[in-house]
Amino acid sequence: PAHTWAAAESDEVARVGLDAFAARLLPVPSAVATPKLARWVSQGGRGITLRFGDSSGEREVTLLSPVDGEVVEVNQEALKNPSLLKSDPYGQGWLMKVRSPDMSVSLRNLFESELAAHWIEESMSRLRQFLAPTALAVAQDGGPMVDSLAGTLKDDAWKKLTAEFFRS
Repeated sequence: PAHTWAAAESDEVARVGLDAFAARLLPVPSAVATPKLARWVSQGGRGITLRFGDSSGEREVTLLSPVDGEVVEVNQEALKNPSLLKSDPYGQGWLMKVRSPDMSVSLRNLFESELAAHWIEESMSRLRQFLAPTALAVAQDGGPMVDSLAGTLKDDAWKKLTAEFFRS
């Protein structure tokens, strides 16, 4: 429930990335940090850190790992080209592969496709409510989310948004 996903590649290995909601909401990161190879990540624990920098300063958000296990591969292409996280979050924008002896347990704890789609819709509704007082939600009629909307927020709103939607 922190806008990351995991897709099984085998009985023990899953690919991990951020979901389309996060990809649309956040600006293109200036840097991406993943755990080092052979590091253990815990489901619901700190996983991936995205940094966003410009002339006005730097912000970051830490995304939670959707699975337990050892990091066995990192997508170097996505680290070099963070725009892949936005343009292809479920394809070339994956971030790491995790091996777990109990991968089936980790995956059972995640939302499956139909429930995930409903949950994303609920997240969109919560986002509209979250942004309504700021007058930044230009799609209050239920239209599509404005790309990189979070990048327009002031620091206090950024902190509230990342805590609410990414639990960081």
